[in-house]
Amino acid sequence: MEYGQTCLDLDDVFSQDASQMKDKPLSDNSKRLLKILQFHIGKANAIHSKDLVRLIGIQSRAITDCVASLQDHNYPVCSTKDDGYWMSNDPIEFNQYLNKREKENEASRQRIKRLRASKLGQYLIIHPDQKKDGEKG
Repeated sequence: MEYGQTCLDLDDVFSQDASQMKDKPLSDNSKRLLKILQFHIGKANAIHSKDLVRLIGIQSRAITDCVASLQDHNYPVCSTKDDGYWMSNDPIEFNQYLNKREKENEASRQRIKRLRASKLGQYLIIHPDQKKDGEKG
């Protein structure tokens, strides 16, 4: 989608959701990201992080934080490492993205559970006051 083409008008769709987040307004960088993403609707029109960094003038980690903020405000921002970032307006695409994220999060939860259950994990959990080598107490 080119910048001169029609973009997704989210004002009406999200005005009610956004009003619930008045105590946590969007940062200027998040607002800039939102304006850009409104021209990147659908996975086929995704924009890569390096391009967002160049356009907004912030670091890649800050892009990730802005995306999280937009998602906290219920904007349907999606991303993959290979494709980049986009706004979804397709229920099937959006559900596929959410399902993928749920699977990734479940895998992370399982790793954490295994780490806690390991012998070293149990030792570290039971002995959190142990000093690191060279650390004075």
